[in-house]
Amino acid sequence: GVVLGVFGPTGELTIALELPCVGRRIYTAVCKKPDGTIITAKCTIECPTTGHVRGDVNGDKTLDISDAITELGCLFLGLACNPCPDVQDYNGDGSADLSDPIGVLADLFQGAQNGSDKPVVCPSAE
Repeated sequence: GVVLGVFGPTGELTIALELPCVGRRIYTAVCKKPDGTIITAKCTIECPTTGHVRGDVNGDKTLDISDAITELGCLFLGLACNPCPDVQDYNGDGSADLSDPIGVLADLFQGAQNGSDKPVVCPSAE
């Protein structure tokens, strides 16, 4: 995702993220100093995860654009889907559909909060 920030008068930068913390998220902070200088910095936020992460359709423990692309391939191109339905159901409405990858993209690029905080329950691999 992209996080925009503005430096305070003493040079400090505080960014409050309101997205649900799931898996690993990589942010790019683009800041404009009072003199007009642009500073870009990347940071990775690691959130503790156990098991599966809602929306992490490709299973890499990172919620990013590749998850939306993977789910679109599953839904419309017949590509392999994540075996856990709850992982694909990002918004928690009970079905994996177009609203889920759109929700992931809106969260990543617009700071929306579409992800469900319902627990992810996956069938066992037995």
